[in-house]
Amino acid sequence: MRTTLNRGWQPCVLAAAIAFVNGAYGEGVTENQEDEGESPTIELVEVRAVQSSSDYSVPTMNTATKFGLSAFETPQSVSVITRAQIDDFELDNMNDVLSLTTGVNVESVETDRTYFTARGFDITNFQYDGMGLQVPDGNISGDIDTYAFERVEVVRGPNGLMTGAGNPSATVNMVRKRPTDDFQIQTSASAGSYDHTRVESDISGRLGERVRGRFVTAWQDNESHLDRYAHEKSLVYGVVDVEITDATLLTLGYTWQRNKSDSPLWGALPLLYSDGSEVSVDRSTSTASDWAGWISKEAQAFAEVVHDLGNGWQVKGTYTYIKHNEDADLFYAFGTPDRETGLGLYGYGSDYTEHNTMDLFDVYVSGQYQLAGREHDLVLGYSWSESVVDNFSYMDDDFPAMPDFRTWNGSGIEMNLRDIVRGGGDYKDRQRSIYGATRLSITDKLKVLLGARVSDWDTSGESYGLSQDSKYSGVTTPYAGVVYQLLDNVALYASYTDIFTQQTEEDINGSRLDPLEGRSYEVGVKSELLAGRLLLSVAAFDIEQENLAVSAGFNPMTGDEYYESSDGISSQGFEVELVGEITRGWDVMAGYTNFDMDANQQTDENVIRFTPDKTFKLASSYRLPWLPALKMGVSVKWQDETSRIDSGAEVVQDSYKLVDLFANYDLSDNLRLSLNVKNVTDEKYFTSLYWAQSYYGAPTTATASINWRY
Repeated sequence: MRTTLNRGWQPCVLAAAIAFVNGAYGEGVTENQEDEGESPTIELVEVRAVQSSSDYSVPTMNTATKFGLSAFETPQSVSVITRAQIDDFELDNMNDVLSLTTGVNVESVETDRTYFTARGFDITNFQYDGMGLQVPDGNISGDIDTYAFERVEVVRGPNGLMTGAGNPSATVNMVRKRPTDDFQIQTSASAGSYDHTRVESDISGRLGERVRGRFVTAWQDNESHLDRYAHEKSLVYGVVDVEITDATLLTLGYTWQRNKSDSPLWGALPLLYSDGSEVSVDRSTSTASDWAGWISKEAQAFAEVVHDLGNGWQVKGTYTYIKHNEDADLFYAFGTPDRETGLGLYGYGSDYTEHNTMDLFDVYVSGQYQLAGREHDLVLGYSWSESVVDNFSYMDDDFPAMPDFRTWNGSGIEMNLRDIVRGGGDYKDRQRSIYGATRLSITDKLKVLLGARVSDWDTSGESYGLSQDSKYSGVTTPYAGVVYQLLDNVALYASYTDIFTQQTEEDINGSRLDPLEGRSYEVGVKSELLAGRLLLSVAAFDIEQENLAVSAGFNPMTGDEYYESSDGISSQGFEVELVGEITRGWDVMAGYTNFDMDANQQTDENVIRFTPDKTFKLASSYRLPWLPALKMGVSVKWQDETSRIDSGAEVVQDSYKLVDLFANYDLSDNLRLSLNVKNVTDEKYFTSLYWAQSYYGAPTTATASINWRY
């Protein structure tokens, strides 16, 4: 019998939760159901919470074009990790999500810092609800929790129309949960290996006739397979929809997250012994000291207004403010140890502090217009952003030689900081852009997308002694795409876009190098199978770079390193993805990537070596028809061999696969039990060869969860 709750308390609970969020905002800035659909009273074109016949696909997305197209209609390679996949496979952070995404590689260089790559290039473009924020150095510090997200959309290849500058890798769009019409509540608790503990809560519904709200919290604490390492994180997210009029929707939201790590790695383990042989140690080995710690906090506040102009037109404006702080005491170990004694490593400590702020604004109008007797789509917009980075570090480089790193317990080496700032940065970056795109309906079967983005950049300040001053005006990034529907369920497509990324490196005369430029071509075919339940995508791409900065030596007059432009890196390959519902209750997402990279002799050969050029990803779940309460699934992540040249010797990571399993059982309409097992074959592997250091990934782990929902 289904439990009946008194609905009178529902608005009170939500109101209290949202009030807590508002209070947290003032303090923080200074410091499943398996899909939650909703039907707003306002009939806006804006897509909110979405549903499809498959738990592993969505009907439309905006990351690539802002036209709200389906993956079948989009002339680029796109992937979506849905809420159902996140819950099924316990993808509680963005590293886990992107590790299961077709064509994306996760380079965990340290415990608390990660790079992501696609098609051989660093991913530097990230979005929240389509609002672009650039991460020029490509690394993400801390652990981005995914419980506040409805889904994660990934567009592979350059996305200059929507983001402006960036590498030709991919754009990652984190789509937040939004309020629902119907009241719903979900809470869960889990426990597992290495003292893993996690608690989640998600409550959503109406606060009044024209107001909806949602409040999300998560807390996690765990130790690790790495000696001394432990991690704790907290997440608070609240969002309110207010129907100002029958045609205007206001959304206000706030997110706060805190990460705290004990004994994190800064750098990692050496890869080679002094005799040139590879280092092979226990998976638990760590070079982090027992006093090291890393705390990061991030607060995000956003306001969004969508207004229906009538006749299929709407205008949307969004403002987002982000404040990110880090405070860390870290120990870095370096050197080449002796194979017999384990001696030969040295180190230094750092007291590091970082304060970043970011203001983002975007407004655009979209709708349909008539031309030559046919209806076409149009988007016109303006975006502005400003980011301020302020960081510095006190250094202690007076450490004694380290003991045998293979048996070191992290103690005995203390940090004695001198009040001397040894490095830091203080710089500001502004970007202004206007953009426009149209989707021309040439015939019922032929659609042509044309667009361009015109951008201005202005950067001032310096970082670790290197000037960041640069200014570019009127940089145009064109985009063109064509989709031809060969059959009712088969479409051919092609797309082209330019690449532009400003560079901070200087030549021997102290002049800033020209921006990195290039172009990307992509062609493909998409086919809807099984009455549209399954989408098969096949894409081929060709990417070329120009003016890539490479080290050219040291200036004899100043001693500073200088750079020169090279032909850069090219990447050619193909991707195949299959996503959707094979039969009722059997969902699948599978992707294979194969590409080759070429570089001239000046370019670091390791850029090509550490990137796996063949990968396979699979996530599949099945609900038994004769036992519908039981759902089981498997994920597989495989990559081919990678390597790295270090001090003239080669380090090789053999090809490997990671297999995860899950099963959940519905005890009732409201209560579910789940079991997740990761790395069931207990593979031993390096997390990355991106740097000349690395560490081992986790062995087999298991987590049990209980989930209650209404």
